[in-house]
Amino acid sequence: MKAILLGIIVVLSVCPVVWAADDIGEAAEPPLEDAPAKEPEPKNPLRRTTENREARPGWVLLSDQSVITGNIYSSLGKPLSIFNRAEKKYNRIDWRDVARIDVELEKNILERDWRWKESGSDVKVFTDLYYFSHEYCITLFTRDGQEIVGDCAAPIYVLEDGQEKAARLILHKKDKGEKAGEYEAKQPVYIRSIVLTDIEGAPEAPAREEERPAEEEKQQEAAEEL
Repeated sequence: MKAILLGIIVVLSVCPVVWAADDIGEAAEPPLEDAPAKEPEPKNPLRRTTENREARPGWVLLSDQSVITGNIYSSLGKPLSIFNRAEKKYNRIDWRDVARIDVELEKNILERDWRWKESGSDVKVFTDLYYFSHEYCITLFTRDGQEIVGDCAAPIYVLEDGQEKAARLILHKKDKGEKAGEYEAKQPVYIRSIVLTDIEGAPEAPAREEERPAEEEKQQEAAEEL
């Protein structure tokens, strides 16, 4: 009889522990939560609009006389770096302080394509292809009237009205055209002017000219004679 009572006491003393353990196990399981909201994808800088504080209205004139108007900006969050030839140092200009940029074609040479005869050789082998080689001089005007003449290389983006993707242009220090036959080689197209029109007194965009300026015609003729 004592053995039976002892067994009942042992069972009653163990069961609550088991039940408590089951209850704890159920309580320990965390409730289901809604999945975290997906973070928005980073914006493509080529799709920036006027909401971008650095984009400014203006126009760009290219060397083929085409004109692109829209909201213009350069590398986001980075100032333009231009080597000041007079002071022999770099000036960094915030895009919001730029009023105008003009580009002068300083050198225009028709060059013949070549390659080394073999690895480690100093003998040049010329091909039947030619290309135009350009060097430029940049003049940058700031809002406060500064004028900096020198060299600058930077991307320029123009988001035209009604477009989702900006046109990508480049300010070059040096550039060269595509290789072609001696009489088929063409001049590379380059930026001639960038004008920001949110500044009082800024000129309006020019109409497209059908013919290139006589000066540029003379430059090409002189290069072709070399």
